[in-house]
Amino acid sequence: MQKKDKEAYLPQLDLVVIGASTGGPFALITLLKSFKDINFPIVIAQHMHEIYTKDLAKDLHLEADHKIIEGHNNLLIQNDHVVICRGGIDSRICLENGNLTLKETVLSDHLPHPSIDVLFESAAYLNKNVAGIILTGMGNDGCKGSQKLLATNKIVIVQDPETCLAEDMPNTVIDQGSVSYVLTLSEIASYLKG
Repeated sequence: MQKKDKEAYLPQLDLVVIGASTGGPFALITLLKSFKDINFPIVIAQHMHEIYTKDLAKDLHLEADHKIIEGHNNLLIQNDHVVICRGGIDSRICLENGNLTLKETVLSDHLPHPSIDVLFESAAYLNKNVAGIILTGMGNDGCKGSQKLLATNKIVIVQDPETCLAEDMPNTVIDQGSVSYVLTLSEIASYLKG
C-alpha cells in the first residue's frame, strides 16, 4: 500500500473501470466533476437496483458535464464516454474487431449486480493499459477482480478508507494486498489526469 509518488509514471490509459457501492453516487460525482476532458473510456459498476441506474447516468451527466450513459448489451465503448453498467445484471468488457464492447451477462453466483468482480476480471484479460478503482462501499465485491487486475500488471487504485462513507470494499482490497495506490478522490483525479 502506498501513496502516489507525484513523479510516478502513468502510462496512457486505454480504459478505467470503477467499482462503487454505498456512498458511490456522491463519490462518482466528486470524481467525475474534476475532469475537464476525459481521454479514455470509463466503465462503472455501481451497486444499484436496475430501475435507478438510468437515472444515475442522467444525474451524473448533468452534474459532471460529460457524456455519461447507461450501458446495454453490445454497446461500443467510446473514448470520451462514461458508461454506467445496468443494475440487476453483470457486465463484461470484451475486445471485438479491435473495439471495446460491453457484454451483459447473468452470473447468479455473483451478488450484488452489477458485479465489480465480473467487470474487473474481464478488464484484466484485455491487452490494454487499464486502471481499476475501488470506491466507497460495503462488502467485499471487487476483491477478486482487483487481484486479477494486479496479477495481469494493471493498476489498482483504492479510495482512502478514511474518506469513505463505507470502508469495507476499500479495506478488503487493501487487506489482501491487491492495491497499487491508496488515494483520496482528489488524488485519484490528479493521478488519472497525469
